Amino acid sequence: LRNKFSQASTREKLEIWTEKEFRNLVRANRAGVPVPTPLLYKENILFLRFLGEDGFPSPQLRELQLKPRSKKWTVLYEQTMAA
Repeated sequence: LRNKFSQASTREKLEIWTEKEFRNLVRANRAGVPVPTPLLYKENILFLRFLGEDGFPSPQLRELQLKPRSKKWTVLYEQTMAA
């Protein structure tokens, strides 16, 4: 797969990445990690269910003020590692 990826065109690399990202989101979603529900992908486009409330998106992990090893940090870390 690595050799195939390195020889792929830019467009093909985007499509390979899209498929991989879709599979990772499916895996995370099934494990209970709070990620947008993946619906489908086509070529280089991911279709996801909106994650948020009242039209406002949920924050990204990088936007959260988390202290390493805090309870919230530990829960999120364990959810991610279980996926």
